[in-house]
Amino acid sequence: MEILDVLERTRSSLSAADAFLTLIEIASAGSENISGSMNNDQMARAKGAGVLPIIDRAAKVLRAMPRAIQFKEMTAALDQSIDPALDGIWMRESAARQIVHMIRGSSSVRFSFSATFRPCLSYAVETAERGGNTRLVYLTPNAEEARLMSSLVRLLDLSEYIKVEEGWAWHHQDQKSAEIEVMFPPFGLDLREDLTIPAPVLASIGIMDGKIGRLTAENVTLAYALECVQGRAIVATTDGEMFRMVGIEPIIRRNLIDSGRLRAVMGIPGGLAFSNTSIRTNLVLLSDRSADEIRDVVWFADLGHDAVAVRGRRGRLEVREGVRWSDILTQSSITDAGLARDVPRAEIVANNFVLLTDRYLNTGPRDRIDQLLAKSEVVHLEDVAELIRPMSLSRDDVGDYTLRESAPSDISERGFLNEPSRTVQVDRAKYVKGYNQQLRSGDLVLAVKGSVGVIGLVPEHVPGDGKSEIWTVGQSMMILRPKKRSGISPLALYEYLSNDTVQAFVRSLAGGAAIQSLSIKDIKNIPIPVPNPETVDRIEAAFVERMAIFDKIDGLKKQLEEVRSTEWPHRLL
Repeated sequence: MEILDVLERTRSSLSAADAFLTLIEIASAGSENISGSMNNDQMARAKGAGVLPIIDRAAKVLRAMPRAIQFKEMTAALDQSIDPALDGIWMRESAARQIVHMIRGSSSVRFSFSATFRPCLSYAVETAERGGNTRLVYLTPNAEEARLMSSLVRLLDLSEYIKVEEGWAWHHQDQKSAEIEVMFPPFGLDLREDLTIPAPVLASIGIMDGKIGRLTAENVTLAYALECVQGRAIVATTDGEMFRMVGIEPIIRRNLIDSGRLRAVMGIPGGLAFSNTSIRTNLVLLSDRSADEIRDVVWFADLGHDAVAVRGRRGRLEVREGVRWSDILTQSSITDAGLARDVPRAEIVANNFVLLTDRYLNTGPRDRIDQLLAKSEVVHLEDVAELIRPMSLSRDDVGDYTLRESAPSDISERGFLNEPSRTVQVDRAKYVKGYNQQLRSGDLVLAVKGSVGVIGLVPEHVPGDGKSEIWTVGQSMMILRPKKRSGISPLALYEYLSNDTVQAFVRSLAGGAAIQSLSIKDIKNIPIPVPNPETVDRIEAAFVERMAIFDKIDGLKKQLEEVRSTEWPHRLL
């Protein structure tokens, strides 16, 4: 029997999630009184749909299988027919196997939150099949997930291995009992109303005496792991926690570094580990609190690197055959700095405690830039340009003035900003308020959110002062207004920032979960080589020559269209 066959036969009458949950509960009930152990709502739905006899027969077959075959059937069903109601608990098989490798040999492990469901179950089955001895706890705030895990524990005869508890990670009182904690909190979940977070955890991130802050499951879990967990810890988090420059996150990152317990940060490409999200994630590894060694370096590893990951048949990244993430943590012989390297504390401090793998492993562009900087006078971007962030100006129902807000898509192939397509009508007060963010000839526009790094020149024909319709920038962009006495021309600044190597470097500075963004600190500190006057003259001459080539290309495109339009069917339609 294949569970997939049962789900297919009941699909027209029952959702895949309901069919699977009903099957597992009936199978796990065994010879007990089913009505006393079943979820009544699920039973009612299955009975009302007329598929209960099919599920009951399948449950008997499943119950008679050996444990290894039972587990194989269930995981195959969830891998191939995942239902939105279940995908929050279901880590991809290759990634779950890697987590098992990382904790193998541990005598006690506590798994917290939904996404640890599969590694917990996999480790228990593996241990039971080889007759090992380990003590696991699965802790989740979701009652239905706790119920499902309890059913699987009964069905797979894992009661001596897994204890199921309901609650948040910090609700467990005996932090010393687990040799290692595996915590994969739900990404972005708001916990500002949660009154159960331990006071020492809140105090460690500056939330006390009535203060408020942006508390999420991710940042609270990181703070809890650092403050309360005695053993080792593996915490999953999004890029935002590793990058955000305001709020609680920079405090937590500073605490992680100052503790000396941060062993590694391993970046995971979107979709490789978690079934229910395509955003980039990270594994944050903490050493045992009692460890004698206080680390002044952090091991960064890119788990999407070509050496350890490969595109699968569906275009998604998969863990490359034969690769173990646990080996990457211990391989001192790794020489590819794009895959993994130890990063000293001083370098992390210089990067404002940002803990993104791209920041430290995307070294090729920075190395090439450093070679140029070594031969040049060097300043920071804030030294040569005024950095102007746009204010948010709301639309007025009746307004005499029009603001055209530019976006990265408005930048042409030539590098100039075209007339922005988005318009906002505003009154006189808002028009005056937005005066400083009016685009002027010689300005540059830089994308700081979304398509980060995209750079454009503002043309000479931009509307000037006093016009009722002006150009400005949208919230995803920033104005770079070259300072008159900076010693660098707007065109030279554009040529440098638009270079492919510099673009790759700027993108490596970006962070964020769903939408990448650049922090103002990183933008200010972008190193800028100042070319000498002779070089500036050559830059300007080459730019003029390039524009002439674009003119020829435009003429040829027009000629092509004219030739095409003279023949059938174009001349007739």
